[in-house]
Amino acid sequence: MTLVELLVTLALSALVIAAVIVTLVGGFRVWERIQGEGRQRQWLQIAFDQVRRDLVNVRRFQPVEFDGTYDMVSFPAIVSADAADGERLEELGVVSYFLDQTHHQLCRSQTPYRRLRRARLRSGCVPVLQEVNRLRWSYYGPELHGTTSQWVEHWSAPEPPLAVKMQIGYDDATTKRSATQTLVIALPLVNARSTATP
Repeated sequence: MTLVELLVTLALSALVIAAVIVTLVGGFRVWERIQGEGRQRQWLQIAFDQVRRDLVNVRRFQPVEFDGTYDMVSFPAIVSADAADGERLEELGVVSYFLDQTHHQLCRSQTPYRRLRRARLRSGCVPVLQEVNRLRWSYYGPELHGTTSQWVEHWSAPEPPLAVKMQIGYDDATTKRSATQTLVIALPLVNARSTATP
C-alpha cells in the first residue's frame, strides 16, 4: 500500500465512523424525547384522574358553595383530617385546585369544614402536577337568570355545575414546545343533588 492509498482508507474509515456516531446520537435524542413525552403524559393522566375523582365525589353542603373562577375551583367534598387521638378520619370540607405560579405546579388543597374560617383555600398546596404554566377552568350549566346552558368562567352557587372543563398548559422540556391538554368532567346529578349533613 502506498501512502496515498493509506490516507484515502483512513479518510473513508473516518467518514463511516462519523456517520455511525451521528446516527447513534440522533437515535438517543429521539429515544429521550419519546421517553420524556411518555412521562409527561403519564403524570397528566394521574393528575386528571385525581381531579376527576374529586369532582365526581362533590357533595351538596349548604354552608359551602361550589365556587369556581377561571384560575381556581373549590367545592364541598369528603376530606381526610387528623383527629385529636392521632387517627385519620373523613369529614366534610372543601377541596381546592389552583395554579402555584411561583413553582409552576397544579396544587390541591383540602380543608375540613371546622377549620375553614381560619384557613385560606390556597394554603397547604399538595403538588398534583409539575411544570404547569397555564390553568383555565370553565363551568357548564344553566345561566342564573335563564334556562339555556353554556360554558362560563365563573360559578358560585349551592348547586354544582353540570360539567367542569380544565385546560392545562405546560412547556415540554424535551421538545421545547408549549402544549395544552383538556379534561371535561360531567358531574353526576345524584351526588350533586344529595343533601349532606355535617
